[in-house]
Amino acid sequence: MEAIEQRFNKFALGIKKIEEGCRLLSSGPANYYLQEVVGAYNYLVNRFSPFKVGDRVELAETPEIKECSGWWSSRHFLKTGEKCKIKEIECDSNGFRYFVEFDNESWIDRSNVEYKIKDKYVYPFREKYLRFTPKVICNMASECKYIHDCSHRGRHEENNGCKERECDSHPEARCIPCAGI
Repeated sequence: MEAIEQRFNKFALGIKKIEEGCRLLSSGPANYYLQEVVGAYNYLVNRFSPFKVGDRVELAETPEIKECSGWWSSRHFLKTGEKCKIKEIECDSNGFRYFVEFDNESWIDRSNVEYKIKDKYVYPFREKYLRFTPKVICNMASECKYIHDCSHRGRHEENNGCKERECDSHPEARCIPCAGI
């Protein structure tokens, strides 16, 4: 008998919550509240996310990929420093999740044969796995305006030239953090 009474009490509590929700919605159009929630979510993502859709980033650390994982066939390129682009952003109680598309995506089969990808996949990563891709700008920018990725990944002494990547047209290209730009 006590179990039935507990079930009825839970049911009554559920009805009370539905009534509270109906009272809230009756004080204005339902789509107003939904628009407010969506607006707040978009504000949160646009204001506080360190990365934006379209940003060029790279993997900050290699994720642990187990053999039974769906990413197993992608493990050869999911490595620290691999370049990608932010395609979508989500936010939940654990922070931001970024869906990225990798420049050099391919997959390998069980025989280790590599296949190029025509329709790229977007991989979800939390913020800790991503970092901005430092840029190199040619110091002849008025002539060249050439900007490209720098493999130095921003670890430079102040005003030292980046010698790891150079502008194809102008070998004196320097990493932006080094050039003080």
